[in-house]
Amino acid sequence: MVAILVSGVVSISLTPMLCSRFLRNPEREEHGKWYRTTERIFDRSRDGYRWSLNKALEHSFATLMVLVATLLLTGFLVAGLLKNGIAKGFLPNEDTGQLFASTEAAQGISFPEMAAHQKQVDKIVADSGYAQTRMSTIGSDGRNSTANAGRIFMRLKPRNTRPSADEIIEKLRPKFAQIPGIAVYMQNLPPIRIGGNLTKSQYQYTLQSPDIAELY
Repeated sequence: MVAILVSGVVSISLTPMLCSRFLRNPEREEHGKWYRTTERIFDRSRDGYRWSLNKALEHSFATLMVLVATLLLTGFLVAGLLKNGIAKGFLPNEDTGQLFASTEAAQGISFPEMAAHQKQVDKIVADSGYAQTRMSTIGSDGRNSTANAGRIFMRLKPRNTRPSADEIIEKLRPKFAQIPGIAVYMQNLPPIRIGGNLTKSQYQYTLQSPDIAELY
């Protein structure tokens, strides 16, 4: 009851006073050039929408046929995508023209032996003819703390002169498997990387805690 009485007093006292201070007569108010220009654009958009709506109501049968044709075309496109295969996953693989290979040899391998194994992997990449440029490194760096690891970055040739990136990976894997003493893990680099570093696998699961006992 008290709230209703307070609301009534405010509506007949404070509200009219605020309206007299802040509300203005739109016919007497002057606007700048920018306001008038945008208002003309809004008015034309409103008039165009009104015209299109009237035409659609006047030709209701044609409008219905356009709707049916749109639904059929959408169904045809979806069926075609399902037939040819739709990329699934959080970030589906795309051919960005780049490939990454992570190599790993046995623990305790010497630097010359690791370099010899890495050269064999690099030779297969070069002989394949798919890479336009490449960079091969071994040893520990900011991302790897072991000396038995290596990396190869490949920039592929233009798309119209080679197979897709995933097909290249499938063709190179059997050749890499024939090299004794080293394992090669290839990746088709995703167009968007969300955190993480380049590793042997495409997905990473990281556990962090200041308490070592809790981690183990």
